[in-house]
Amino acid sequence: MKKTTMGLVAIALLSSSLSATSLFFDRGFDNDFDRFNRHVKSVMNAHLSHPTFERYNYPKLDMSENDKEYLLKFELAGIQKSDIKLSLEENSMLVLEGEKKQETKEKNSTYFREEISYGKFKRAMRLPKDANLEKMETNYKDGILTVTIPKKEVKEPVSKIIKIN
Repeated sequence: MKKTTMGLVAIALLSSSLSATSLFFDRGFDNDFDRFNRHVKSVMNAHLSHPTFERYNYPKLDMSENDKEYLLKFELAGIQKSDIKLSLEENSMLVLEGEKKQETKEKNSTYFREEISYGKFKRAMRLPKDANLEKMETNYKDGILTVTIPKKEVKEPVSKIIKIN
């Protein structure tokens, strides 16, 4: 991996040095750098898009906020509500864990591609200080777990100057 990356850096530097005249006039280096970044991203995506690596970001998550609340949506297609556990641990850590159980496969079937991953999962995230954890609400419908967390006002610590005698 390091040799590949170093090779790509060398190619990018070589191509930018070959167009040195454009470097000072039309910022050719920026174009080369952008092209290099696109290439590296495509190589990384090609190697990290394998189903084995997708398990590390499972379940998929959308996070948003507005003035009043935080909204978390977890994609849990094919998972029964009874196989999901949502907990709140120390230091405002929200933990989602569960298991996506695999149906039995037919013995006479030939599989050409298997992309659906099964097994246990766990995903944790620290919630912000202004999250009102006592008023958190959840809803599970159509394979989407929605967690709504209202915001609360956080009082900043007041510092007091102490006179030294």
